[in-house]
Amino acid sequence: KAPDFLLENREIEVYIGLILDGTPEYIPMGKFVVEKPEKSAGNIRYTAHDRMISSCEKTYFSNLAYPSDTLRILEEISSKTGIPVDTSGLSAITVPKKPEGYTCREMIGYIAGMYGRFACIDRDGRLVFRWYAETMEVDFDRADEPEVSEYDFTVQSITCAIDKETSYSAGSGTMGIQLSNPLMTQADVTRIFGLLEGFSYRPGTVSLRLGDIRLDPWDMVKVI
Repeated sequence: KAPDFLLENREIEVYIGLILDGTPEYIPMGKFVVEKPEKSAGNIRYTAHDRMISSCEKTYFSNLAYPSDTLRILEEISSKTGIPVDTSGLSAITVPKKPEGYTCREMIGYIAGMYGRFACIDRDGRLVFRWYAETMEVDFDRADEPEVSEYDFTVQSITCAIDKETSYSAGSGTMGIQLSNPLMTQADVTRIFGLLEGFSYRPGTVSLRLGDIRLDPWDMVKVI
């Protein structure tokens, strides 16, 4: 139902409610900025993006003195975008040269890669850095027949393109991760490979008859 105020460019908090034992419990889904709302017959329809899109597409102009480090850069990005950053578990990694010509979002992605992780906005609107973790098991009576590959994907190597002429690699094997990151060094690639070597999963698709709105982008689900 359309509210009696303008929604465009407003940040909204989205919740999904579950009725458990007669009492509704609301699960936060995240914070999103509304774009292109359309009204029809008293209802409203809109697209909304989280803070990674709504706040981080601006060009990153650094005022830091270089050499600097990843934590100082993240602190500066936080002050420029207004997004709180969760750096728990992260140690500073040196960035020798001033990065130029990148958006805040690109810089966030490059820094995430230097930690062997990916970046996303969590349900509280914070910028977080994660890697995949098995979080739950689903019995087969709740899942449809899965479609899976014949073999596991296992990280056997990492290759990182620095520019059109330079790339660094670690490990060997036919399966691996390929990425581009101008901030990386050979030492970074070797260190990240040491963290991710042997990570394995079976690619596939499965539909759960009863979904779980608590699932996050970094969750891995085991279907038995």
